[in-house]
Amino acid sequence: MVKLVRFVRCKVCGYIIAVGKVEDVCPACGVPKKAFESYESKVSEKRMKILDLHIHPMIVHFPQGFIPAILLLAILTAVFNDPFHGYFLIALQIFGVALPFVIVAAMGAGMLDGLIRYKSFTTPMLKQKIMVGGTALILSIILAVSVFLLDASSLEILWSIVLSLLLLVCSVVLGRIGGKLTCPVRVGK
Repeated sequence: MVKLVRFVRCKVCGYIIAVGKVEDVCPACGVPKKAFESYESKVSEKRMKILDLHIHPMIVHFPQGFIPAILLLAILTAVFNDPFHGYFLIALQIFGVALPFVIVAAMGAGMLDGLIRYKSFTTPMLKQKIMVGGTALILSIILAVSVFLLDASSLEILWSIVLSLLLLVCSVVLGRIGGKLTCPVRVGK
């Protein structure tokens, strides 16, 4: 028989924590410890140890940071003249070429997390995340090729801005889906 980890859940905000880890107040919302109730998790201790490493949430912050930085660098490249134009262009190229690699890492970590957490990649929300993540990967590859070949014409820089905005939309959609997967639903919202 698989040993299950025992949990309690905050009745106010839905925060779930292992029994014995709760101090005087809920670490998420600050209500007193007495607001916690028993919660039964279906996740084995072995799976929970892997999930507690938070690999996917940590790795996913790289592309989420890269995308707005690329957008900003593309705008700055369009706005400034040399020498700053050249500096921003080089930074844009470095970030742009690195982006597909960090997206692949985030997708790999997400698939590992999904497999451990849900034992499948085929749940409806994970399918959505894979489709949007795949779209982001394709867009990032197009952006990487574009910025690598960029000769800094206004049209090419505009193209980088458009691709960055599309990637930003993908990032927001992925975050919203991920939030629904990991955060409890608030009553009345």
